Amino acid sequence: MMCHCFYYLQGLNGEIGDLLVLPGSHKVVMERGALQIFGFADLPGTSVYDDVPPGTMMIVHSALAHARRPKASLGGAGGSRYFANVGYCSGSAASKWPA
Repeated sequence: MMCHCFYYLQGLNGEIGDLLVLPGSHKVVMERGALQIFGFADLPGTSVYDDVPPGTMMIVHSALAHARRPKASLGGAGGSRYFANVGYCSGSAASKWPA
């Protein structure tokens, strides 16, 4: 299992890009990029996070379909969207990182 911890240093305010996730999509096997045909449109069941305070951390299963939706005009927080993405993998001392 792998998860991502997204740290939104300046938060999200609906003007500098949203985080979209498709709940339950981690339970389905799909090809990488399978949902690209939809662009950044909301899919049925999509959760949109566009209003979180600075310093928010969101934990996302790495297999969960997720995207960062760009905005036509970058506003708020100086027009930048800074975040840190830290990934965590389950495993043991005997496991090795795949080639």
